[in-house]
Amino acid sequence: MMKALMIAGLAIAALPAVAATPQAYEELDRTSSLACLRASGFRDAAYAPEPLRFSDRIGVDARLVTGTYAQSDMKGKQGMVLCLYDRKSKRAEVVDAAPWMSRKQVWPDDAPQKKR
Repeated sequence: MMKALMIAGLAIAALPAVAATPQAYEELDRTSSLACLRASGFRDAAYAPEPLRFSDRIGVDARLVTGTYAQSDMKGKQGMVLCLYDRKSKRAEVVDAAPWMSRKQVWPDDAPQKKR
């Protein structure tokens, strides 16, 4: 009985090391990038090569995705979205990242400046 518990304990202790292999990260990157490309809805979509990987406590990878809006009323306009991929549920959600790209919206000229 004691021997069986020891073997089970060693097997469980070895699991995290197996899950963090380079191959596992490659598969995760492939899965998350494809999910983000689909979620963006862009034609000719491309993503940042390396995701921002948050800890397992949060369990999210973030990617920037760029491409051409597929809707005809957008008339071929280019766009950028921030994609968050939930590693547990394997779902991706995107939001428009354009406000980050405009300095005027992020730091308006009349915003109080921090003194140095």
